[in-house]
Amino acid sequence: MALKDNKIKSIIVDFVNYFNNNSIPYVLIGGLAVNIWGRIRTTMDADFIIDQSKLDIEEFLAYLQERKYEITSQDMINGLNERINITIWSGIFRVDLKGIYNSFAKKSIEMAHKIKLFNVEVKVDSPELLIISKLCYGSEQDFEDAASIFLRLKNQNRLNLDFLKDLIEVLNINDRLNLLESLINKNITVEHLENEIDDLRTFNFDLLDSNF
Repeated sequence: MALKDNKIKSIIVDFVNYFNNNSIPYVLIGGLAVNIWGRIRTTMDADFIIDQSKLDIEEFLAYLQERKYEITSQDMINGLNERINITIWSGIFRVDLKGIYNSFAKKSIEMAHKIKLFNVEVKVDSPELLIISKLCYGSEQDFEDAASIFLRLKNQNRLNLDFLKDLIEVLNINDRLNLLESLINKNITVEHLENEIDDLRTFNFDLLDSNF
């Protein structure tokens, strides 16, 4: 489901209203952020990074349970303590929350763009950091997502290319940028993308903590 789906709308509004009203720093990331900056594609989940230090767990749980979301107190506490995703269900739809577990996540919150969506102010991952995260994770879908954001915003002069290229140098992922450019320039096809990805150097995710 994309952003026009009513259930996705209600999920975004529920979570964003809570974060905004309780002064909890957050950023919307993942597939929904791709829908905002790049291509429209199907997604059945919403992904947020939040500042877990500002979260009153019991109050948040009461808010979620009142709205029929499925999550237990223990699951939330375990997720935060173990620094892993916290999964919250609403029927077949999923919300994944993660805390500020590295400096890249903190940077994503700091650089979030404020946009108006469904009559609420939503803080969305910056397109530059979204592209970087897609290149780091590096699946076929990630590269297609990154290409859609790059093409759309570059054509509108809304992408900070200098900042993007500086980060790529710092993270030593020039090979991934080269592959992205080959995909954009149609030097390779989507069908051949998997083989090209297999040849990439493995990304060291510790770099997301040591360089931001």
